[in-house]
Amino acid sequence: MPGLLMAGSMLAVSIFLAWKNGFPQHEPTAILAAIMAFLVSLPALLVPVVILGGILSGLTTVTEASAFAAVYTLLVGILLYRRLTWAKIWDALVVTIRFSGVVFFLFAASSVLSWFVVRSGLARDAADIISGVSDSRTIQLLLVIAFLILLGTVMDVLPALVVVGPILHPTMVGLGFDSLHFAIIMIVTLNVSNITPPVGMTLLTAAKIAEVPTERVIVAAVPFFIAVIVSILLLAFIPSLSLWVPTLLD
Repeated sequence: MPGLLMAGSMLAVSIFLAWKNGFPQHEPTAILAAIMAFLVSLPALLVPVVILGGILSGLTTVTEASAFAAVYTLLVGILLYRRLTWAKIWDALVVTIRFSGVVFFLFAASSVLSWFVVRSGLARDAADIISGVSDSRTIQLLLVIAFLILLGTVMDVLPALVVVGPILHPTMVGLGFDSLHFAIIMIVTLNVSNITPPVGMTLLTAAKIAEVPTERVIVAAVPFFIAVIVSILLLAFIPSLSLWVPTLLD
């Protein structure tokens, strides 16, 4: 549900921007043509199923699932679609190495900054301060969301979860928040850091792929950033959006 909510909010922004800027429209697609296109693309669409199926079933680790998906994709491209040639594969490898080098440099820079935040105790001290500011559920929740967004600008998701999760969780549970609900809020909010400079790995990666200056991408991402913030607030103040599906599975 959180994922669908965020996807819906960004889809709404995309539709609005397309209408406002007069983006060209594709000609209507016949139902039969759409069905045929889906059937033709089905083997390629199974790649996420291969990855998640291997991980969730316990048959593979994350790394093994990724490697298996790469081999599967090569076989589908070469044997089934017959559009991949050795020349195209070589070109793809060269582009990937160049692109990965840039991304790894960005990771290195963000890792140094994350190390400083952790070693200095800034994140821990800030979480302690926020935990004692107010007994109001609403104020506390808004402060935590704001803090997580700010933290995400200098730290990646996993280090931030490890550093502040154990500090904030007892306080929020003590205020009456469900553990699963708060965990979802933390994960979704920290994922906003993927599109928040200066770390913003997803944002920077997208800029590199599109070969567009980073500052232009940052400006263009503002409406989507606002849409995600609205989604986070809805998830925070309407717990059923996060807990409805888990409740059905109990």
